[in-house]
Amino acid sequence: EVGLDGQCYFFFFFADELLYAPSWDIIGKKIPEVVPEPVSTIVMSAIDEANRQGLSFGKCYELQVPKGLCWFEVSVSRKAGSTEESRFILLVRDITTRKNAEEALLRNNKIQIVLREIAEAAGACDSLNELCAAIYPLVEGVLPAKNFHINLLDEENGQIVRPYGVDEV
Repeated sequence: EVGLDGQCYFFFFFADELLYAPSWDIIGKKIPEVVPEPVSTIVMSAIDEANRQGLSFGKCYELQVPKGLCWFEVSVSRKAGSTEESRFILLVRDITTRKNAEEALLRNNKIQIVLREIAEAAGACDSLNELCAAIYPLVEGVLPAKNFHINLLDEENGQIVRPYGVDEV
């Protein structure tokens, strides 16, 4: 439970490893005193939105906590029937797993696009050298490719040949 100014009046939590500050250091303090920018700005804007509209939901932020770098989503609702100044209930949940899955999906989509572009280049290029030169910038767009080599097996003599390579120091 917090006030319009971000002052924390009541606090309940499940997992210490997800707290930015120790629990005893949160009650009685204002949100900007407890969490860093831009997190405090995001949370305070959610409180302001809930003050104007009655609720705010879905505001996300990233924060380094003892567990590691985590993503959180904050939802805020104005507390009904409050006789004192406006008070708000904040619900903050860990959405790190969801964010990681979204990032993996985006990465996989980029890789699928690159694989399609490589297949298109294979049909459009007139020589192996031209194809290799076309593949490198495509791969570099989705993976670190400072040391990039294409190796092929020469089936006639059982040797591996390297028709293309990039070595950046």
